[in-house]
Amino acid sequence: MASNLMHRPLDDGPEDAYAVPKFTEEDVRREEQQLSVHEILDIKSDLLGITTDMTSMSLGVASDISGGSVGQVPAPCSTAGSSTGSSSSHGQQKQQMSSRKSQSELERDINLLDEAIGRMPLHEKAAYLMAVQRCPREVFGGWRWEVFLERRDFDANLTAKSIAEYWTRRHALFGDDRCFLPMTLAGAMQDEVSGMMRYGMHRISPLTDAAGRKVVVVTPSRRVRSLYSTTSQSKAFFYILEVIAQESEARRCGAVMLFHGNDVKPIHFDPRFVKFAVSSMNLFPVPWKAFHFVECTAMLNHIVIPALKFVMGKRMRNRCVTHHSGSSRNTAESLRTYAL
Repeated sequence: MASNLMHRPLDDGPEDAYAVPKFTEEDVRREEQQLSVHEILDIKSDLLGITTDMTSMSLGVASDISGGSVGQVPAPCSTAGSSTGSSSSHGQQKQQMSSRKSQSELERDINLLDEAIGRMPLHEKAAYLMAVQRCPREVFGGWRWEVFLERRDFDANLTAKSIAEYWTRRHALFGDDRCFLPMTLAGAMQDEVSGMMRYGMHRISPLTDAAGRKVVVVTPSRRVRSLYSTTSQSKAFFYILEVIAQESEARRCGAVMLFHGNDVKPIHFDPRFVKFAVSSMNLFPVPWKAFHFVECTAMLNHIVIPALKFVMGKRMRNRCVTHHSGSSRNTAESLRTYAL
């Protein structure tokens, strides 16, 4: 896969929602019936921004994924030492495992990672090796190695693949001229600022939600595809993921997306971009906890969202919530249920 991304950052495919298979309501019900108790609890926890308590949870309550109250009251993830420090029990375990590691253990893990990268086929790590030569501070500085290790449960082989794919994807998007510059508006994004400001549909909210998670607001109707290409949109989204991943609280608490469906038409749904975005979100070391849809039209509910869910895959689509609430006040009350 990595070698293909070197030459084709965005796969060919259908250009609008009508041409994409749909994940129907019947598919949703069938998939929910097959979820395990632990999966249900993790979904509930992520949606509501709380820590679930297995001892006080009944199966009847846990099976209601779409709403309700479970476990502890939402609290900011950044609270030091708090049991609500992560939106899921698995995330907490990973953080605790990382915090218990000594410096010598982390150095050992990094050495194992270095060895794993060394064993990779040359064509899979070509972009990474170029980055090592041309921008070593971008490769080794800051957060990347240790954070990627933690995200992959300190599995050196999985982490090596993630790091190599990160650089492969970055090189495929930005090319030799921009890939190895700092991922900033003045660096790799210097040619994209104007288009992103005018047509980019993603915005990072300056405020977190009640659970301390980053909020990315998505307004698909802002994008004019004839003026803002799939590649440009993908560069902008890659930059946004990079900005979020640099924040330790976002890596620990996670992030949520809030989609505004106002004026959205099928043409605004770009399957090639969505496929790129989903795989990139899974690549970066930030856990995505929930996806909320507001101001949805009938067309959006019956065409765009089912197509989006098909592309998103099981984990993400089980964390989607559509708010059928009517007035702005009711929408706000509905969002508040999910710590927004």
